[in-house]
Amino acid sequence: ALPPSFEGGRRTTESLCLKARDMAFAQIGQLMGNDDTADSKEGRRVVADYLKVCLEEYVARGCEAPEWGEPFAPSSSSVGGEEDEKEDRLGNEKVEDEAR
Repeated sequence: ALPPSFEGGRRTTESLCLKARDMAFAQIGQLMGNDDTADSKEGRRVVADYLKVCLEEYVARGCEAPEWGEPFAPSSSSVGGEEDEKEDRLGNEKVEDEAR
């Protein structure tokens, strides 16, 4: 459900939200392909699942974004509670960054 919008004008909350949604879908399509192949569909699903987790984290942290290009910093109040250190939120095995 969308919040109440400003009466009048063309830049309503709904139109801004729809534009943001459509831009996100277009980016996913550019990254993973817009065709109907199984690989493209699976790629789009994986990206959408990742973004869903990121948006939940964003809301849980008071709508404060992480640094550009960086993951959210670990938090004891992060969505999903404590997570296994060997897997990320999508169940993918984490790879240690040896440059650190």
